[in-house]
Amino acid sequence: MKNIISISLVSLTILLLGCAPSTKHPLEGAWILQEMIERDEKYNDKDLTTFKIIFQGLKVSMTSESDGQSAGTFKLDDSKTPKWIDIDMTDPNNMTVRMTGIYSIRDQVLSLCFSDEENEKRPSSLKPSRTEVLLTLKHE
Repeated sequence: MKNIISISLVSLTILLLGCAPSTKHPLEGAWILQEMIERDEKYNDKDLTTFKIIFQGLKVSMTSESDGQSAGTFKLDDSKTPKWIDIDMTDPNNMTVRMTGIYSIRDQVLSLCFSDEENEKRPSSLKPSRTEVLLTLKHE
Protein backbone atom coordinates (compact mmCIF):
# COMPACT_ATOMS: atom_id res chain seq x y z
CA MET A 1 0.00 0.00 0.00
CA LYS A 2 2.86 2.42 0.87
CA ASN A 3 4.47 1.73 -2.52
CA ILE A 4 1.23 2.59 -4.35
CA ILE A 5 0.91 5.87 -2.43
CA SER A 6 4.56 6.73 -3.12
CA ILE A 7 4.18 6.00 -6.82
CA SER A 8 0.96 8.06 -6.93
CA LEU A 9 2.65 11.03 -5.23
CA VAL A 10 5.60 10.87 -7.61
CA SER A 11 3.24 10.67 -10.61
CA LEU A 12 1.19 13.62 -9.31
CA THR A 13 4.35 15.68 -8.76
CA ILE A 14 5.59 14.97 -12.30
CA LEU A 15 2.18 15.84 -13.72
CA LEU A 16 2.00 19.13 -11.79
CA LEU A 17 5.53 20.11 -12.76
CA GLY A 18 4.74 19.41 -16.40
CA CYS A 19 1.70 21.69 -16.18
CA ALA A 20 3.41 24.46 -14.23
CA PRO A 21 3.01 27.90 -15.78
CA SER A 22 5.99 29.21 -17.71
CA THR A 23 8.21 31.62 -15.80
CA LYS A 24 9.70 33.04 -18.98
CA HIS A 25 10.45 36.72 -18.53
CA PRO A 26 10.21 39.40 -21.23
CA LEU A 27 13.99 39.62 -21.75
CA GLU A 28 14.46 35.89 -22.41
CA GLY A 29 16.65 35.19 -25.43
CA ALA A 30 19.47 36.78 -27.39
CA TRP A 31 19.68 40.51 -28.17
CA ILE A 32 22.02 42.14 -30.72
CA LEU A 33 23.29 45.67 -30.13
CA GLN A 34 22.03 48.15 -32.73
CA GLU A 35 23.05 51.46 -31.22
CA MET A 36 24.88 52.84 -28.20
CA ILE A 37 24.86 56.36 -26.79
CA GLU A 38 27.65 57.16 -24.36
CA ARG A 39 28.69 60.63 -23.17
CA ASP A 40 26.46 62.26 -25.79
CA GLU A 41 28.11 60.31 -28.63
CA LYS A 42 26.05 57.92 -30.76
CA TYR A 43 27.60 54.71 -32.10
CA ASN A 44 25.85 52.48 -34.62
CA ASP A 45 28.57 51.02 -36.82
CA LYS A 46 29.09 47.39 -37.82
CA ASP A 47 31.40 46.71 -34.86
CA LEU A 48 28.44 47.01 -32.51
CA THR A 49 26.63 44.08 -34.11
CA THR A 50 29.21 41.69 -32.65
CA PHE A 51 27.94 42.63 -29.16
CA LYS A 52 25.25 40.30 -27.88
CA ILE A 53 23.39 39.98 -24.58
CA ILE A 54 21.72 36.67 -23.75
CA PHE A 55 19.16 36.39 -20.95
CA GLN A 56 18.36 32.84 -19.87
CA GLY A 57 16.48 32.18 -16.66
CA LEU A 58 18.11 34.46 -14.08
CA LYS A 59 21.48 34.41 -15.87
CA VAL A 60 22.88 36.86 -18.35
CA SER A 61 25.92 36.78 -20.61
CA MET A 62 27.47 39.48 -22.75
CA THR A 63 29.76 38.68 -25.65
CA SER A 64 31.68 40.68 -28.22
CA GLU A 65 34.58 39.99 -30.52
CA SER A 66 36.72 42.66 -28.89
CA ASP A 67 35.94 42.05 -25.18
CA GLY A 68 35.21 38.31 -25.03
CA GLN A 69 32.48 36.99 -22.75
CA SER A 70 31.21 38.11 -19.35
CA ALA A 71 28.61 36.24 -17.33
CA GLY A 72 26.42 37.01 -14.38
CA THR A 73 22.93 37.27 -12.98
CA PHE A 74 20.17 39.84 -13.21
CA LYS A 75 17.06 40.95 -11.38
CA LEU A 76 14.02 42.79 -12.77
CA ASP A 77 11.54 44.99 -10.93
CA ASP A 78 8.55 45.67 -13.17
CA SER A 79 6.66 47.41 -10.35
CA LYS A 80 8.86 50.49 -10.84
CA THR A 81 8.35 53.16 -13.49
CA PRO A 82 10.50 53.06 -15.51
CA LYS A 83 11.17 49.33 -15.04
CA TRP A 84 14.36 48.50 -13.13
CA ILE A 85 17.13 46.05 -13.99
CA ASP A 86 20.16 45.16 -11.87
CA ILE A 87 22.97 43.11 -13.39
CA ASP A 88 25.93 41.60 -11.52
CA MET A 89 28.60 40.63 -14.08
CA THR A 90 31.96 38.92 -13.81
CA ASP A 91 34.26 39.93 -16.64
CA PRO A 92 37.00 37.78 -18.24
CA ASN A 93 39.49 39.21 -15.67
CA ASN A 94 37.31 37.87 -12.82
CA MET A 95 36.24 41.39 -11.78
CA THR A 96 32.63 41.72 -10.58
CA VAL A 97 30.65 44.76 -11.63
CA ARG A 98 27.13 45.79 -10.57
CA MET A 99 25.11 47.72 -13.11
CA THR A 100 21.91 49.42 -11.95
CA GLY A 101 19.63 50.56 -14.72
CA ILE A 102 16.25 50.80 -16.33
CA TYR A 103 14.77 49.08 -19.35
CA SER A 104 11.94 49.12 -21.86
CA ILE A 105 10.80 46.65 -24.52
CA ARG A 106 8.77 47.69 -27.55
CA ASP A 107 8.34 45.85 -30.86
CA GLN A 108 11.22 43.40 -30.26
CA VAL A 109 13.55 46.30 -29.36
CA LEU A 110 15.14 46.40 -25.91
CA SER A 111 16.42 49.69 -24.51
CA LEU A 112 18.76 49.51 -21.51
CA CYS A 113 20.10 52.57 -19.73
CA PHE A 114 22.83 52.23 -17.08
CA SER A 115 24.92 54.60 -15.03
CA ASP A 116 28.58 54.48 -15.88
CA GLU A 117 31.19 53.14 -13.45
CA GLU A 118 31.70 56.48 -11.69
CA ASN A 119 28.01 57.19 -11.06
CA GLU A 120 26.05 54.58 -9.10
CA LYS A 121 22.71 56.42 -9.25
CA ARG A 122 20.05 54.63 -11.31
CA PRO A 123 18.99 56.51 -14.47
CA SER A 124 15.52 58.06 -14.34
CA SER A 125 14.75 58.00 -18.07
CA LEU A 126 15.88 56.44 -21.35
CA LYS A 127 17.40 59.76 -22.36
CA PRO A 128 20.95 59.28 -21.07
CA SER A 129 22.79 62.02 -19.27
CA ARG A 130 26.55 62.49 -19.72
CA THR A 131 27.18 59.88 -16.99
CA GLU A 132 24.90 57.21 -18.46
CA VAL A 133 24.97 54.70 -21.31
CA LEU A 134 21.96 53.78 -23.47
CA LEU A 135 22.00 50.49 -25.36
CA THR A 136 19.41 49.71 -28.04
CA LEU A 137 19.21 46.02 -28.91
CA LYS A 138 17.08 43.95 -31.27
CA HIS A 139 15.81 40.47 -30.44
CA GLU A 140 17.67 37.83 -32.43
